[in-house]
Amino acid sequence: MTSHLIFVFLYSNFKLRTRVMSLLVESLHTYKLIERGQVENIKLSWDGHER
Repeated sequence: MTSHLIFVFLYSNFKLRTRVMSLLVESLHTYKLIERGQVENIKLSWDGHER
């Protein structure tokens, strides 16, 4: 009975879970970019683009 309830709960929150997972992946990717220092390069290229 409880396993059935859990399955229904997970199924109903499938969209929510995928959204959370995508957010986690996105933040992790951004963190890796910052770690490599590529964000600074992006900022520099953006400054050059605005001039």
